[in-house]
Amino acid sequence: GGKPTLLGISKRGDVYLRTLLIHGACAVIRASERKTDTDSWLKRLMDRRNKNVAAVALANKNARIVIDRCRTMCTCWSRWIRSSVCIA
Repeated sequence: GGKPTLLGISKRGDVYLRTLLIHGACAVIRASERKTDTDSWLKRLMDRRNKNVAAVALANKNARIVIDRCRTMCTCWSRWIRSSVCIA
């Protein structure tokens, strides 16, 4: 055991913030299609899954990174972002 199962972004939180995360992830996917770096996490994910699924996975990863960075900076921002994004 040891590694918990990470779920996706739920539809409970701030719709606008979730939309921004998804749009940013879609932009990164479009830019990564032009690059030839085949060793990245995103390229391997896109080989296995649909682009939209990869976009949500990247948005979820970015949301977790933002929450972790904000948690180290200030506890009040962390609570707001966690309630706004609602990652499961």
